[in-house]
Amino acid sequence: MRNSQFLTSKELEESWQIKEIDLFAMVKEKAINCVTMSNGNIDWKPIGLKINDMDRLFFCKPEIEAFEQGHPLFKPQDAPYVLPHGEVPPFLDKKNSHFSKELSIAVETWLAIYGPAGTLDPKQKHKKQIIAYLNKRYPDLSESAVDRISTMVNTDVAGAPKTSY
Repeated sequence: MRNSQFLTSKELEESWQIKEIDLFAMVKEKAINCVTMSNGNIDWKPIGLKINDMDRLFFCKPEIEAFEQGHPLFKPQDAPYVLPHGEVPPFLDKKNSHFSKELSIAVETWLAIYGPAGTLDPKQKHKKQIIAYLNKRYPDLSESAVDRISTMVNTDVAGAPKTSY
């Protein structure tokens, strides 16, 4: 179902940078509404959903936008990080004459992997996950830029001392 009025569960997970299980919990708790698509039919009130049904879930864009207005943590930002009062740090402000696209992408990537709603799988190599994120989100990024950003973002560097602040 490709329709400009609906988002797939994958699109919503990526937009909100949350895990599938977290989105599933929101659906089960009826925090957000969804429809399912099966054999070309839309079920407007799906009942008895299971985690393996996630590929069949669709979310109405106007409802998602209304939800985001009431829940700013879920609202995608133009900048990868916004301070508590809504301002963008100067080093991430696209209007700043010293704006660095790679730095902005690095901060966004760090938040996507290690942030509060991060997708890090501790059983896999961090750098591999970072590179996969960059390749998916920024397919036109040069190989050298991917290497620079993934090196900077990676916190699981072999031989590096493990310090906590």
